[in-house]
Formats: sequence, structure tokens, C-alpha cells
Amino acid sequence: MRKRKGLRTLLIIAVLVMLCMGFVLIRAKSYKTEQVSISTQDSELNCLVLTPNGYKDYAGLILFVHGDGPVDATANKYYEPIWQMFAKQGYAMISWDKPGVNESKGNWLDQTMQDRADEVALVIDWARQQQKFNEIKIGLWGTSQAGWVIPKVVAMRDIDFTILLSPAINWLRQGKYNTIEYHRANGATEEEITAEIEGWDEELKLLEDDISYEEYIKLTTEEKPMEQDRWSFVKSNYMADAMQELRNFETPVLLILGGRDINVDSRETRMVYEQEVEADILKVAWFEDSAHNMINYEKVDTDIKALLTWIFSPSNLFDDGFLDEMEAFIKEKKG
Repeated sequence: MRKRKGLRTLLIIAVLVMLCMGFVLIRAKSYKTEQVSISTQDSELNCLVLTPNGYKDYAGLILFVHGDGPVDATANKYYEPIWQMFAKQGYAMISWDKPGVNESKGNWLDQTMQDRADEVALVIDWARQQQKFNEIKIGLWGTSQAGWVIPKVVAMRDIDFTILLSPAINWLRQGKYNTIEYHRANGATEEEITAEIEGWDEELKLLEDDISYEEYIKLTTEEKPMEQDRWSFVKSNYMADAMQELRNFETPVLLILGGRDINVDSRETRMVYEQEVEADILKVAWFEDSAHNMINYEKVDTDIKALLTWIFSPSNLFDDGFLDEMEAFIKEKKG
């Protein structure tokens, strides 16, 4: 009996060791990470510089431009499978904590979209001062709110290519679209959706009247009013519209969109990009059944599935073809 227990214990240990070894091999990174600090006019950015293993001559450098919210350099590890793919193709990358997030100084809610574009331009300038990056191609990868940032950047600096995931066009139209689609997806009735739109319109009127935060708190009918710094952020940016600035693009653009995006009206985005960006530099990757972030919620429809997928095969978190489209696009840029 003791021998059986001992054998069972040894087998369990052996299985655990094999799983651990497999995990290490599976999650071995194809890039090295260096943490650097880059000074800006108003803050100090905590940046990650990622360089691919085994490369001395990099295929290029890709800067990551975040969407809305207090995003860290990894976007809560969302970027890591994307980084793996880019690094395997020989690309270095830079990403950073937004101001006020982790070790970055400042407050991202104090920024306008132009401030964010200036921040990206400053990181580009820093990279050009580094010997290993000073003569290589620079590309931009951005999502959602980056749709108002990146078109400004390409007018300020020489950018060799751009990848945009679910970018918005017009702040106000996006806000109304999101209000409708979010409540519809959560089972709201048409009457409830109408009431939400009326509340959204009332809030817009308060923004247009340029009232103080104190007045906003008195007048708003929202159950959960915005906090003061969020109110200031929205006041500074709610007129954002990328349409005219899309004409700034002169180098290849990969536009990735999902047909089930409830955050951004992807059909409007596609129509406007195809209207404003020259056809010979624009490629559209359309995923009819995908949402805003391209995560496949049918594959990872439970917490345990999501955890196991993240541990053993993080690239499978995404819809089929998402990473492939980006990989094919950047392979063309390497030539």
C-alpha cells in the first residue's frame, strides 16, 4: 500500500514537472524587454523597449498607441501575443504606461488628442536618437481612441506604415452608437434605449454649454455622473473627428475591423477610410463575427477556458486570422 502511494506521488510530481516545463517552453518570449524612462514636457513616461531575440539588424520599430482608459504598457497583457508575432518577424517595439499609470508621471485625463500625438512624436524622436533605431523603418500600431491620435502623428513625423484596430472617426457619433449598441446587447427594450439616448443628448447639451463641473453635477440626470477629471477630459476632446486628417496618410495602412463591434461603428469607419485614404495604400481586414478587441469569446466563454488559453496558447485568444493579417502585412514592409 505504501509503495502504491509513493508511486502515485512520483507520478503526480512527474506530471507537474512536465506541465511546468511545457509551460516554460510555450511561454518563452521571442523578445527581450528593457524598461526606460522618457521625459516629456509635462511628465515622465515609463516605457518598455522590446527587441527581438537573435536579430542585430531589425526589420523596423513599431510604437503602440493605446485606446481609452488608464492603460499600462502591456494593455493588461493583451499586447503580448501581438508582440510575440512582431518579434518573430524581426521587429522591435516600444510601448508605455499612460501618464499617471504605474510609474509614468502626470495624468492621461489631462491630455487632448493633440497632446497624445505630441507624446508619440516625442517617443519617435527619442528612438531616432538611439543608435540601434536611428535609421530603421518606424510603424505605428493603435487601437480605438488611437484613431484620433495616429492621423495627427503621420503629419508630424515620417511613418512607414500603420496598423489600426477598430479606430473611431467621430467622438460624438461613436458615443451615441456605443450607447445604443451597448444597451441593445444587454437586452434593453427600445423604450429603455430611447431613454438612454435622451440622457446622452442632455449630457451633450451640457458639454456644448461649457459649464463648470459643479454645474454639471447639479444639472445632470445620470445615475453615475462622470468624475471631475473625466468630465474635463471629455470637454477637451468631444469634438474630435478624424475624417479630414485621414488624408495625412501617405504610406501603407492596415485597417482591422469587426462586424460585431459595439464600441465603434466599424461600418462607418470602413466607409470613411475607403473614402478618404488612397486605395493603393489602404488594406481592410474585415472580420464579420468579431468584436472591438478581436478576442474570440466563443473560444474563451468561461473564466477557466480564458485562463488555460492565456497560459498555454495566448494567440488563440484572438479570432482566427487576426494575427495572420498583421503578419502578412508587415512581411511586405520588410522588403
